[in-house]
Amino acid sequence: TAMTAGNTAQTLKITGSNFHAGNVVQFKYASGPGAGVWKTGKPPVVNSDTQLTVSMNPGLSAGAVQVRVCRSIVATGPADASAGTHTVSVAAAAAPVQAAPKLPEAAK
Repeated sequence: TAMTAGNTAQTLKITGSNFHAGNVVQFKYASGPGAGVWKTGKPPVVNSDTQLTVSMNPGLSAGAVQVRVCRSIVATGPADASAGTHTVSVAAAAAPVQAAPKLPEAAK
């Protein structure tokens, strides 16, 4: 899965099994404030027992974000997490295109 940096929320679709209301999604960023620590995101939307979606802000920097699904907000330890993590690759945002400077008019 890939996203583009830009500090705006994007939708992440997660597939797996046994998803249910009350699950939480956690993110561990490789860089930036709080890097290396699991953080709980907004509540996911459970589309089915095999798919959920969650709003995720990939941040401003290129890199990687680890993602896991946990049983509930109070059950987020290693034994309560999905059987593995998924890595979301974050690409650098495209540099903005700058307009060419306006040249003075030629003398008449």
